[in-house]
Parts: sequence; C-alpha cells; structure tokens
Amino acid sequence: MRNRFTRVEKLFVNGKPTGEITVTLDGIVGEDHFGPTRRLDDHDSRFLKLSGIKKGHRTSNLRSWSATSRREIDKIEKELGVKIPDGCLLENLVIDGITDFSQLPSGTQLVFPEKPDGSRVILGVWRQNTPCSVVGKRLQSHYPGRKGLSDRLKKVAKKRRGLVGFVISGGHICVGDVVEVYTPDI
Repeated sequence: MRNRFTRVEKLFVNGKPTGEITVTLDGIVGEDHFGPTRRLDDHDSRFLKLSGIKKGHRTSNLRSWSATSRREIDKIEKELGVKIPDGCLLENLVIDGITDFSQLPSGTQLVFPEKPDGSRVILGVWRQNTPCSVVGKRLQSHYPGRKGLSDRLKKVAKKRRGLVGFVISGGHICVGDVVEVYTPDI
C-alpha cells in the first residue's frame, strides 16, 4: 500500500460545524446516516440496476461517512462562480492536501492519529460520492437569484464530490488531525 498524508480542515454533523466527531462502527454519532444498515436510494442507481434489488431495500451501511477535498471544492466553486457554504454538501469531513481526493480507489484507508484513550479511527473508502439533488437544492437556497444552480452543481461536482465509506475502527476525529492515506496495491 502507498501512503500519503493530509489533514482534517473541517468537520460537520448533518451540515453543522463541529471541532470533533465521535465515530463508532455504525458511523458518526448524531449523523442522519448513522446505523449498521441503510435503505438503498437514488445514490445506488447503478447497483440497483445491476443487482435487481429494489430501491428501499435494507443493506449494510457502506455510506456511514462522507468526505470532500478543499482543493476539489475550490475547483467546483470557481466553475460555478459561487462560494459553497460550509456544510452545504452534507460532508462530514473536509480534507486538505490531496488534489485528486475523489479519485482514491475503493479499499483506501484513512488512518487518523491515536487518541489518549488508545482509540484510532480508520475509515474505509467504498466509492465516490455522487452529486445529488438534495445538496443541489441546499446550494440553490443560498443563491435564489441564480437559477439552475442545483443542476449545474450536479454536473460540475461529478467525480469531485468526495468519497463515502464505512468505519473500520472507531474513536474521535478532531479538526487539524493529520491523516495517513493508504491506497491498495492495484
């Protein structure tokens, strides 16, 4: 595995900023996506099509966290011509230091520093986070005079909205934490 280093710039729970998050094997405490299972939804359209499983079916929660990259957000903002308010994308972590963060492959591990209680968060990457109408509408609400912004966000943020994944080991993540990024040998 190759490794790179980055750091946590910002943290959010349900779009609200916080300095620290608590992570368990079920996800981020207080987050809407918290839990061992979830219902398949529009984010799973390709999987639904290939598997034949119906929307709404309960499955393992492989989307218990989401992270974006400061550098990718900057590119999206530049193309849209607007500032994306903090937490608007419903991201849990904003990472700084990796230009191509959304391109990290499935199986990548984000390893956070060991805390005084001996815990060490390790997050596993499942896949890219696809832009959706929910975050598009959230952004549009900040700029009501900019018609079509929601649809433009979905196009501009494609392959740049970050990653989603599952928890390998729980604990605490703090703003400023250095993160080791281990990509699988492919």
